[in-house]
Amino acid sequence: MIKENNIVCIGGGTGLSTLLRGLKHYCAPSAIVTMADSGGHSGQLRDELGVLPPGDVRACLVALADDDKATLLRDLFSYRFSNGASVGNLLLTALSDILGDFNQAVDAAHRLLDLKGSVIPVTLEPTDLLAELEDGTILFGEKAIDLPRKNGHLKISRVWLQPKVQANPLAKQALAEASAILLGPGDLYTSILPNLQVQGVAEAIKKSPAQLVYVANIMTKHGETDNFSVANFVRVLETYIGRSIDYVIYNNEPVPDALIAKYRKEKAIPVIADQLFAHWIGAPLLSTGGGLARHDSDKLAQALYNLIKTFKGNNARITRSRNNTVRAGEILTRQNN
Repeated sequence: MIKENNIVCIGGGTGLSTLLRGLKHYCAPSAIVTMADSGGHSGQLRDELGVLPPGDVRACLVALADDDKATLLRDLFSYRFSNGASVGNLLLTALSDILGDFNQAVDAAHRLLDLKGSVIPVTLEPTDLLAELEDGTILFGEKAIDLPRKNGHLKISRVWLQPKVQANPLAKQALAEASAILLGPGDLYTSILPNLQVQGVAEAIKKSPAQLVYVANIMTKHGETDNFSVANFVRVLETYIGRSIDYVIYNNEPVPDALIAKYRKEKAIPVIADQLFAHWIGAPLLSTGGGLARHDSDKLAQALYNLIKTFKGNNARITRSRNNTVRAGEILTRQNN
């Protein structure tokens, strides 16, 4: 277990929960979670009850739940009815109403699920995510940005939150105490960047002496990251944060041809590392379960562990230089020599 480091993960959606599911076996990470979700059951609860969207928080709570001590409760939080309604979303909404505060509701869920880590809503204020396309079109709401659209060939120029909201004090505290900050994996514009648009978050990351690590996506997404390479993702993130990313972890395991053909129908392709730097780490991270190309929780956690354990006593930011990539695990050897 990593005991010396405070690991903070930032994101949302299935990518963040996948990361946490494996990482909890090596440390007790803090997860800062987007609150701009407007789709599915979360969006329904938000529209009907005026509550904060609980879905991404619920998924992270389930991912960090103790597998041995909270099996039944974890399954309850994961359960969905045939109409798509999530028991976990309803429980968080009810706890928030009973306790009068979403932070307290999440804290109560922490105790119920005996979490190995913590889940922190990035903000406690309601807000919506907006995006401007390169032709000036404005998309309102995370759902509108996330769903396929007729003008999907148009690039996203920028995203922002409306209204502007302040960071949850717990999120700012976690970032201030972090020794490593992990971004991704997850949809760039709807899972990661909404966190960075909350006032106080990008500023805290920029000021932090913590090592900043980005976990690159395995596949592009039509309408958001068409033809993006790893470098494209990094460039956008660095623009929004205002500082360089110290390490990048990307998948170097080939995606099977059958899956590539399947994704091609959705106008998605594998994300490639077309520029290689000394602190870009290629590792076999692929899971093809369920006919999808996603990160394998255990492989990703092992690669991150190999990297993070080298940070002990060394929080100096990395100056990157163009070089060959290094495989996960090699950094430790090189730094010790």
